[in-house]
Amino acid sequence: MNWLTALPGLILAGLTAGRAPAATVLRTAAQTDSEPKFVRADHDGEAVVDGLCVDIFRAIEKTDAGLRFSGEQQWRPSARIEANLHAGLLDVACGMTANPQRPQERLLQPALFSLRYVLLARAADPASVANWRDVAALGADNVVLSMHGTGPSQLLAAMPALRVDAGSSSVRHNLDKLLAGRGRFFYYRQPGAHPVIRHYLARGQVRVLPAVMLEAPAYLMVGRQVPPVTMRRIEAALCRLRASGELGALNRKWAVADAGPPPDSGQRDRQSGRHGATMTASTDLAKEHNDGCENHEDRHRSYREKPRQDRGWSVRPAGRQLHAVLDDP
Repeated sequence: MNWLTALPGLILAGLTAGRAPAATVLRTAAQTDSEPKFVRADHDGEAVVDGLCVDIFRAIEKTDAGLRFSGEQQWRPSARIEANLHAGLLDVACGMTANPQRPQERLLQPALFSLRYVLLARAADPASVANWRDVAALGADNVVLSMHGTGPSQLLAAMPALRVDAGSSSVRHNLDKLLAGRGRFFYYRQPGAHPVIRHYLARGQVRVLPAVMLEAPAYLMVGRQVPPVTMRRIEAALCRLRASGELGALNRKWAVADAGPPPDSGQRDRQSGRHGATMTASTDLAKEHNDGCENHEDRHRSYREKPRQDRGWSVRPAGRQLHAVLDDP
């Protein structure tokens, strides 16, 4: 071989020999009205998106240099994020809870953190409810306002004894509807981190009822186009972050609860005081995905062996668990 003709190839080989493989880019978006998952912030006079999920993305990137998240500086409502995820326009959504409509095999373990949901009422409203049966007993005056397109809202809609208005994706709009008497309660995450709710509380317009109506683990959820090998890499990074204590430290930074294993039914009964007093369907559905870091290889091996039509896009019905909240004696 003439060394002159081989020279360009040798030069190219030398230039690329030490080059790292291209990173896998995962498209995501910031969920509006989701503090502390995503928070509006200011960096040297420039509006940016901060929050727990952004910190988790950066921590995963540091743990696995071959993974990159993009798009977290773009705001989208929850329903659009989920629709884009299913359409293949996004790859990852952060802080998603389990519900019957979501493909369970696409909720990556371990869980990131735990979300606690409560009811807000008008400040002058004497309502005192400890569970969903108490809410249902209010009859026609039991309209519950909830955030459009969110997992907990979808769970509420499956409970026939409740009247749910999930038409708005804005916290402020839902609070204004509450003050206008268009709903008896507003169902939302424990509200300490949301500035709009803090404002209404400070003005004495609303109050937070003490009962925790739902505690649900939150996960990274991936689209069907994300291959199992990438899912395993993300889960492996999350497991390392949990084992090192960094995931717990991020949760403490943003004042959210770590996601522990869901309680068994006996523990739930003792916590609630009577069977069915709190909603348990979300944690029931998520239980198999809250095993931590011990079996994610087996889970993805099982996923690869399934026929395509069975791969996580038909979720087992949860109507019995949902209805039991209100129907059991």
